[in-house]
Formats: sequence, structure tokens, C-alpha cells
Amino acid sequence: MDTIDFILFPIYLVLFSFLIRYKLKTFSDPVLKVYYKRAFFIRAFSALAYSVFLVYISSGDSYGIYYAEAVNFYKQILRDPSLITRTIFIAVKNIDSSLFAKETGGFTVFNDENNFMVVRVGTLLMFLSFGKYLILNFLFSMLALEGCWKLYKFFYEQYPELHKQFAYAILYFPTFVFWSSGISKEAICVAGIGFITYGLYAIFIKHTGILVNTLLVLLFSFLLSNVKIYILVSYLPFLIYYLIVLNVLKLKNQLLRVLVGPIIVVLSVFGFVSVIISNEDKLGVYAVEGLTETIQRQQTNFQAQENMSESNFNLGAEFDGSVTGLLKLGPAAITATLFRPFIWEAKKISTFLSSVESLLMIILTIYVLVKSGFLFFFRTIYKNPIVTYCFLFSIIFSIFVGATTLNFGSLVRYKIPCLPFYTVSMFMILHFAKIKKEKAALLATAAAA
Repeated sequence: MDTIDFILFPIYLVLFSFLIRYKLKTFSDPVLKVYYKRAFFIRAFSALAYSVFLVYISSGDSYGIYYAEAVNFYKQILRDPSLITRTIFIAVKNIDSSLFAKETGGFTVFNDENNFMVVRVGTLLMFLSFGKYLILNFLFSMLALEGCWKLYKFFYEQYPELHKQFAYAILYFPTFVFWSSGISKEAICVAGIGFITYGLYAIFIKHTGILVNTLLVLLFSFLLSNVKIYILVSYLPFLIYYLIVLNVLKLKNQLLRVLVGPIIVVLSVFGFVSVIISNEDKLGVYAVEGLTETIQRQQTNFQAQENMSESNFNLGAEFDGSVTGLLKLGPAAITATLFRPFIWEAKKISTFLSSVESLLMIILTIYVLVKSGFLFFFRTIYKNPIVTYCFLFSIIFSIFVGATTLNFGSLVRYKIPCLPFYTVSMFMILHFAKIKKEKAALLATAAAA
């Protein structure tokens, strides 16, 4: 970054502020106006903090690899515009390897769509950022903001009384916001989850904006499938389950509810399995075939590097490569994803901040368990569809991320897709427990009268 970055940043901030002001005029709900405006400024500040952190405090892939390669393609396209059709809009395997920058690791680093998709998006946004890292991060942060906003609206439209809790879980969650505020896979994934969630909800439940939402769902499904397809595959079943339940609950005929529900679920499961099989080559370490073997290999790789990285850790349990072994490892993997690093395990600024957040997650979980009661806690997860959807996705995702990522530096980034959903599930359980107590109090009062 240079002086131009810091000169352009307030200019872009002002320009986007005007755009936000115009957009806010279309909002009829004053609650949404407050949260969107606040979320925008949080995201803008986060983009600045992210840029400073990655350049001056702790180097990472965002600046030294993704941004550097995007700059490389951006400059080449400026010199020869025809290159855009021979680089950005074709499969990476068909790109001339000599066009890649050697400083980034070249074609060896970007020889698959997972990494190159970030460069594609970054290169296109370069034309709006004049090639400046801080401004590019700001644009990625705005993209992530729109995805987060869609996710927030998805929950808010169903439970508007929990607007504050949803804001903390989705719009203000520190690591979730920070690690998706720059050129990275995380920003694209966060945007993708939000647009896909609200898009499917609008299409199948609200029946509004079907054309636009279909195009957005297809676009972000394409991006997510090329960046981190395992997120798409692990998330969609639970979202689809929830949308199916909402549709079934709309049926007035009780017999139809009983008959239609199981049929739709079976068809959805069949479709989901078909998608997994057809995309198994893209799933990498999360593929069904050989999943336990790849988890074991990932753990071995991290353990071999234990002396090389102070951020590496172990789960305190051995994985024997079997499905049973994976189930036994589950609690340790979930704990690592949702509640680690612990305060005493933090050895860097980034991991220390994450450890504080993890401590708050532990406190929140214990608080919800105590306030709702152990039996009601799990009964709500089982009986309430929205809690089931949020909680199960976060837990399943936590198992695989925690089992395969034995480095806190990587873990704090990889785990962010599930954090809002776990937090939302906790707030929802607390909400339903409160409703139950209020009903019990009313019944007691009525009985006494």
C-alpha cells in the first residue's frame, strides 16, 4: 500500500455513503435502516483494519498471493485488452502458464479453480479500484456486506423481534466480519451463503423477484462451487430441509402435510446425493470416498509441521482413520472450531482476539444451557426447524473443519461460515425458552385467578 491508497479510501467511503443513503430511501422499515447503515461503516473500518494488518503486521495470502496475481493480470490486460478473454473468462488449465507472476508461485499455486477464482474476481474489481490494495479490499468487503445483509434479512423477516440478536450474530461478529473484509476466499463464500440463502427463500417461500433471485443463486452457486464447494454441499441440505418444512407447514390439509413432506424430503436427499457424486472430484478433502483417509493425511501434515509453526495444535485425541474414529474425534473437533483457541493458547495478535471471541462463545453456550435447561435445549434443536437447520449445519461443518485444520491461523478463517449460524441457534433457543416461561407464567396467573 502507498499514499494513494489512503487518499482514495475516504473518497470511496464518501461515494459509497451517498449510494447507501440512496438505498436507505427504499427501506420502509426503520429498524433495517439503522442496522444497514451501521453495518456499512463497520465493514468499511474492517476493510481498513484488514489491509493494515495484512500489509504491516502479519503477511498472508491476501496481499502476497491473491492481490499480487490480480495486479499482474490487471496490468497485462491494460496493455492488451484481448487478454481478458484468454485469462479471466476461460478455465485456468487453458491459460498460458507464462502469464502468471513468478513472485506469487505462478501456475503451481493457481493451477486449480479454487485459488484462481479469487484472482478472477479480484482482477475484475481492479478496474474499479485503480489497482490499489486498500480499495480492492473495500470492494470485497462491500460484496461480503451485501451477502451478510441478505442473510440478516432472511432471519429478520421471520423473527423481527430478534433484530438485535441477529445483528450481533451476522453483522457485528468480529472474526466473521474481519476475515471477510478483503480479497480472499472467505469474502466470496460469505457473500455466496447470503445470496443463496435469501435467494432460495425469496423464490420458494416469498415467491418474489424470481428471475433476479434465480440469477443471483446461480451466479453465487457457481462462485461458491469453484472456491469452496464443500461449504455449498454441507450447507444446502440443511437450508433445503428448512425451506421444505416451511412449505409443508403452509399446507392447510393435515393429510397432505403428512403425505407430501416425506416425498419432498426423499427427493431432496436423492438430488443432494447425486450432486455430491457428480462433484466428488471438486470436494477434495471433503469427498465422500476416502474422507477418513484424507482427514488422517491432513492431520499428519500438520503434526509434521508442529515444530515449524507456533500456531499448530492437536485435538488431544488420535484419529485411527475409521468412521468410528471420526465420530469419537467429533467432540474435540467441534470444540476446536467453536471454542478454540483458548486464551492461554493464543501466541499472536490475531489468535488472541479470536481466543477472546471463543471465550465469549463458551460463555454464551453455558448461559443458554442454564437459562433454557438441558432437556429444553436439545428438545428445541430437535423440534424447531430453524434451530435444527442452524445448529446441525454449524456442528457438521465444525467436525470436518476442526478435524482437518490443526493450525489456529488457518482455523480462525476456515470456521467463519458456521459461526453466525451457531450463534443464531443459541439466540433462538433462548428466545423459545423465554416464550415458554412467559406462557407458563400466564397459565399460572390464569389458574390463580
